[in-house]
Amino acid sequence: MCLSQLVRIEKVDATNARAVGKAGGRSVEVSLAVLALEGDLPVAGDWVQVSTGLAIRLLSADEAAQILTARMEPGGTP
Repeated sequence: MCLSQLVRIEKVDATNARAVGKAGGRSVEVSLAVLALEGDLPVAGDWVQVSTGLAIRLLSADEAAQILTARMEPGGTP
């Protein structure tokens, strides 16, 4: 079972600690703590994989599109 969601970043706060983005048409706030430790911070327009409120992986636009498509197929997880 997949509990993560894909979020497209809309705004990163001035401290690079938190971001606001869209996931499935709704606004979500995420922590960037894990990505900050890796030195891989997103900017507006980037896609991230989020689990329990933490952005855990920065995704390319192609990766995000493939995952979103797969989740919309029969048997996929929306």
